[in-house]
Amino acid sequence: NLTGYGIKCIDCLADYNGQKTPDESALGASGFYLDHQTSARDIVFTNCIAHHNTERGLSIEALSQKVIVSDCEFYYNQLSGIHVATAQRVNIHNCICHSNGTWSSAATTSYRKSGIDLDAPLAVVITGCTCYDEHSSGNQTQEYGIEQYGTANIVSGVIACNACGYNKIES
Repeated sequence: NLTGYGIKCIDCLADYNGQKTPDESALGASGFYLDHQTSARDIVFTNCIAHHNTERGLSIEALSQKVIVSDCEFYYNQLSGIHVATAQRVNIHNCICHSNGTWSSAATTSYRKSGIDLDAPLAVVITGCTCYDEHSSGNQTQEYGIEQYGTANIVSGVIACNACGYNKIES
C-alpha cells in the first residue's frame, strides 16, 4: 500500500500477495496498491513485476496523480494486470500484461479481468504496451487487452500503438 509523494519503485517484485478472494469473505491483495483514500503523487514504477496476486497486479485508485508505469510486467493476477480508477495523469508505457483474470468464480461478474482496465481516469496515456493471454484457445482468462467500462470517460487521454490480441474477448 503506497501513499505519499515522490516514491520510485525500480526493479521491484510483488508476487503471491493475499490469501483469500472476496467471495471467501476476505479482501484479496494487489501486488502494488496506490491507496484510494490518500493522494499518492509523483509515483514511478520502472521495470517492476507483479504476478499471482489475489487481486490486481497494480491498482491505481482515486486521488492518485502523476503516476508513471514503464517497462513493467503483470501476469497471472486473479483480476486485471493494471487497474486505473479515477486517477489523474497516469502514463503507462511499454508494459506487458498477460494471462490475468485467473479467478474463475462465478461471483466475479462485477470484477474486471483485463490486461489494463480503466474506470473514469483523467488524462491517461497508454503507449507501446502488449496485452495478451497465453492460454490455449477457449481457456483464456484475460477478457480484454485494454478495457474502458462503466462510467469511464477518458478526458484528454491517448491510447495508441498497443498490441492487444488473443484475449478471451477480442476487442
